[in-house]
Amino acid sequence: MKNYLLFDLDGTLTDSKEGICTCVQYALASFGIQEPDLDKLEPFIGPPLKDSFMKYYQMDEAQAQEAVEKYRERFRDTGIFENRLYEGIPEMLNALNGKGMFMAVASSKPTEYVRRILEHFKIAKYFKVIVGSEMDGTRTRKEEVIQEALRQLFGNWPIEKSKVYMIGDRCYDVEGARSVGLESVGVTYGYGDMEELKEARADYIVRSVEELRRFLLRGTEGTEKLTMSQRIWQMMLPFLMFLLVRNYLFVCLAIPLSVFLLLRPVSQFEIDVLDVGQGDGIYISTGDGTSLFIGGGSTDVKKVGTYRILPFLKCRGIRKVDYWFVSHCDADHVNGLVEIMEADYKIE
Repeated sequence: MKNYLLFDLDGTLTDSKEGICTCVQYALASFGIQEPDLDKLEPFIGPPLKDSFMKYYQMDEAQAQEAVEKYRERFRDTGIFENRLYEGIPEMLNALNGKGMFMAVASSKPTEYVRRILEHFKIAKYFKVIVGSEMDGTRTRKEEVIQEALRQLFGNWPIEKSKVYMIGDRCYDVEGARSVGLESVGVTYGYGDMEELKEARADYIVRSVEELRRFLLRGTEGTEKLTMSQRIWQMMLPFLMFLLVRNYLFVCLAIPLSVFLLLRPVSQFEIDVLDVGQGDGIYISTGDGTSLFIGGGSTDVKKVGTYRILPFLKCRGIRKVDYWFVSHCDADHVNGLVEIMEADYKIE
């Protein structure tokens, strides 16, 4: 089971044919080219627009860039919403989210448009990362989009490519995934057919949204996404266990110490508590000339003995400490003891 999923947008999550193709018609009309058949413009769905204008209408780079600007003139407010979700997509995303999947959108469409479309259809909440191309024409190659999506999805953690699927309907999605070392899932309900996806060597091919849902949820039977209270408990449990063990060790130390003190003859008993930074240091004089110190930790591991404990001992006229207890041998617990010994205090 892979739990990081990158989705293409057009032809995978949404059926955007009407909006894209009518905007291509609009751009072509500005060059005096009339194309009434929207089906003939389907190849524009998926790859970078500029490349498609150059490939299918033999435009040079400057003309293709101008055509892209005309396309966006209509698309930004009208064509963007001539669009619909494929049936079953919201339910699939909700199910994947419920199983704790980490999902992202990786589209060649400009990020600004991708985000608006996802928000319009109220599915943006399912995606941790939304990546597209830039409005200035950069990051249009699918492999570039995928790489950026992975970078944002994993953050400072190592990218685990073995846990990621790239899901899309065109050969560009499959080839982009392979170029960065990901397995791909091709969908034939979009604008790429079985032949195109097989020729591109998709690792897996599904024919419907329902089939895609079942494929992505394989191996998740019996697993459920944690509720907020369960997440909080999961985060708090290690800390609570630490406190439990720490208190247990303290009790194990305190009980024999108490027995030791109770069994000794006492004429004048004294306890002093010192604030040593992170924890308290406890000085005990039993009244018969025996003194003990239970060392606490300190946020300042250096000079805790010199600047915290030693002034106390000197102020009280204490020249020796018979017993010194430390709970464990971290520097912030031991340094105070070392500094006292270096000051020629006798510690048995």
